[in-house]
Amino acid sequence: MEIQFRVKEGTLSIEPGDSVEIFCPNPNGMVNKLIERLGLDPLTRFSALDLGKRKTLCKHIPDGQTIHQVLTLYCDLLSIPNKILLRILAELCEENSEKEWLPVSSSNDAIYEQDMKHPHLDILRVLERGPSCSM
Repeated sequence: MEIQFRVKEGTLSIEPGDSVEIFCPNPNGMVNKLIERLGLDPLTRFSALDLGKRKTLCKHIPDGQTIHQVLTLYCDLLSIPNKILLRILAELCEENSEKEWLPVSSSNDAIYEQDMKHPHLDILRVLERGPSCSM
């Protein structure tokens, strides 16, 4: 992929190692479904501050954003959930079959390929397959 920018001479100072951020928002319908599925208030303000250690846990998310803004702009909802997230979700499930399915999918590469990658399950689809999983 090649991206070209046209800027007036002298208006942009670039040094080696500089980077450019590109925000690709998640689809609004998906964000709303995820918020509803998790039982969250979309207008709740998000803070990534660990109060016990007084440090920011998610440096890429500005403090004070709403849950809706965070899920729209700062989380990758369309990718296949990584294996660590699947293990965390398994701990939040109440049904034994779901508790067992998620860790197996995360620990076995062939099953991960079959269960997650081949059908390309995003986070919302994983949660639909595990309805007892809640926060």
